[in-house]
Amino acid sequence: MHLQDRLAIISGNRLFREMDDYTREFIASRSVSHSYGKGEYLISRGDRQTALVVIVSGVARGSLTSARGREYIFALYTDGDVVELSAVEGETPSPADLVAEVPTLALSIGHETLKMLTGDVSFNHGLCHLLFERYCTLVSKVEMLALYSLRERLARQLLTFQRTQPGLLKRAPAVLSQEKLAFLTNGTRPKVNQHLQVFKAAGAIGIEAGRIRLRDPDILETFASPA
Repeated sequence: MHLQDRLAIISGNRLFREMDDYTREFIASRSVSHSYGKGEYLISRGDRQTALVVIVSGVARGSLTSARGREYIFALYTDGDVVELSAVEGETPSPADLVAEVPTLALSIGHETLKMLTGDVSFNHGLCHLLFERYCTLVSKVEMLALYSLRERLARQLLTFQRTQPGLLKRAPAVLSQEKLAFLTNGTRPKVNQHLQVFKAAGAIGIEAGRIRLRDPDILETFASPA
């Protein structure tokens, strides 16, 4: 990827766009682009987090796998999302896997470069805002898993995607398979399919060629809370 292309990505990203032109050009010059095929690991659990990663295009899943091989997906990252934020502080072990769901292009910005930005007010403001947003997302996820039934979790997850990552619902081929939704909501594929059919019969969603479309979010909201 050419320098001007990397600069355009850095300049458009919310973590860096408030910086001055010189600083953004410096970051772009130190960034490195990587392409990953479907199923390739951007980062493996336990690897040293040596760089902050910006997803340029594609989709990557953040996941944990139990000793018995059961996977739990806690997030899907797509165009413009920033991951491995702890690389700002140091080369700490990654707590989770980051795997390409589809062919994915990413920019990495190394720890040494990030250390030079810690005195930049706009960078620190953007980083704090992003960390707080991730914290709120984590609390919401824990609340969903702990307090709601699978049907309610599934409805809430679909509504969250519609609100925060609508592109995931529109991707072709579909990224949000029933299996992925099961991993995201800590359910099983047969149970997820059962609840999706209920949503479909109620007119809340449509399912076309494996892709889920939200037809009426208001109806879906009725499934998102205890009766």
